Amino acid sequence: MTSAPVAERARREAPGGRSRRLGAWYVLEHELREIRSYGVVTIAEALGAPLIAWLAFGLGVGALVQAGTGSAGIDGVPYLAFVLPAMMCGLALQVWSQEAMFGTLIGITWRRTFVAMRATPLSVPQIATGFVLSVLVRTATAAIPYAVVVWIAGAFSSPWAPASVAAALLGAAAFGVPLMAYAATIRRDTGQPAMVFRFVVLPLTLFSGTMFPLSTLPDWLEWIGWASPLWHSSQLARAAAYGTTEPAWLVLVHLGVLVVLVAAGWWLFVLGLRRRLER
Repeated sequence: MTSAPVAERARREAPGGRSRRLGAWYVLEHELREIRSYGVVTIAEALGAPLIAWLAFGLGVGALVQAGTGSAGIDGVPYLAFVLPAMMCGLALQVWSQEAMFGTLIGITWRRTFVAMRATPLSVPQIATGFVLSVLVRTATAAIPYAVVVWIAGAFSSPWAPASVAAALLGAAAFGVPLMAYAATIRRDTGQPAMVFRFVVLPLTLFSGTMFPLSTLPDWLEWIGWASPLWHSSQLARAAAYGTTEPAWLVLVHLGVLVVLVAAGWWLFVLGLRRRLER
């Protein structure tokens, strides 16, 4: 009779055994090699976006807002300190959204790379996990340089400021992973990505308390911010960047909402991939 350790070793050494154990990392490696093909664009975006935001909100609109608010600022801090952490969250959400929509369509519909992966010993959860991890890395390449510029601009005043990057990535994932699940349902591209960016991503950026406090919106528009992952992540990023007056329970609510959205989105994404890849 073959002992359990010997049987386990034989299973691991069988063809495809390594892929079954490390499949998600292989998918991550493949996706990162794809990202490398447009590395110049990635670097330009990572360096250009925060510098433009600094100029716009530090020397442009921000100077006007600061002149109007005076020493009181917004949320008790200068406008630049208020807006830059939230703008970092907005950029992360936009980057994740682009990678989520187009990456999923490439994998399932256009180039069908996910279909090819499923023909190997890779499982659907491994494909989903590896792809999500690759988008996380791609988004971090935009969020981390942004945070460095925010720090240079003097908008960070808390020792917990580096955690604002984690808040930005969590908020991007809370919106982007469910978006992957939606993209997995698209069987024919009839302009859905453009519709999402114009009528979902853009309104979220404008009405999620990024460039001004959510309380300044009319009551009939505030609900957009309350339901928006971007508002929750922006508030977490501000709490990390300079501290806020929000109670601890509300900070936990922000965190809880984002975690639930990520978990639900991943489950739906795996379910959608199974329907498309295991027909």
